[in-house]
Order: sequence, then structure tokens, then C-alpha cells
Amino acid sequence: MSVFASSLGDDDANVYQATGEEVLAGIDLNFSFEQGAQYNVEYPDVIESNATVIATYSGSVSTGIAGVWTEQSALFGFPLELLWETGVQQEVLERILGVWLEGYEISDPSEPSTEPSSEPSGEPSTEPASEDTDVVDTGDGEVDKK
Repeated sequence: MSVFASSLGDDDANVYQATGEEVLAGIDLNFSFEQGAQYNVEYPDVIESNATVIATYSGSVSTGIAGVWTEQSALFGFPLELLWETGVQQEVLERILGVWLEGYEISDPSEPSTEPSSEPSGEPSTEPASEDTDVVDTGDGEVDKK
């Protein structure tokens, strides 16, 4: 079965580094356990494909294709979470999503959002429990009625 106009070219690239091409041009895709990846990829897959090549393995392997993409999807022969060098995962996602979702930008997680959140804050509420009562959650498991 062919997904992304692709198939398995080789079950083991025998390398742990790829080079970005096309939309990922200039990005070093290093996923070596010895150099910092969270775990070892025993058999990084080599892809055979008619889709646009966006990453190739360094070294001599059958087709050398490490990643491809189409208008709405991308396929890599290794887990993207193993790109251990600072900022590389974000750069890969920004470039791909920037094409698919015109104008898309990943926000800096160190900057606080100005958007209201529906997530619980973890702090005690000072708001009444409902409009019908004046119950205040003190945050320590107690409820004060006013």
C-alpha cells in the first residue's frame, strides 16, 4: 500500500542525520542518540516516493530519502521528536505549517498569551459559585458563604 505516493525503500538507513531540502533547505536534522536524542532509532526508514523530497539522509543508502511532503501532509522516516538541537523541531514545524497555513506563526512559549484562557488557573476563585449564592471557594478545600 502506498501512502503519500510513498513506500518503504529500505528498513534501515544506517545513519542518524538528514539534511533539509526544498522547504527545509539549510536545516540539519540530527537525531543521533549518541549526540543527544532522547532514545535510539534502531532502524530509521528510507522512503521511496514520487512526492516532493524535503529531507535526505547523509551517507550512502538506497534512495536516501528521509522525508517527503504533499500539499497537506508530511512523512518522515524517523521520529521528529528526536531532533534534539535547540530550535530545530520548531523551525521544521514553522516552515511546513507556514506553507500549509498561510501566515501561521508558532508563538514563543516564554511569552505570556494575551488571549483569555478557559483553563483553570490553579488559584482560588474569588468569584461567587453562582449568581444565586454568595459562595466563595477559598482554595483550601473550604467554602465561605457570605
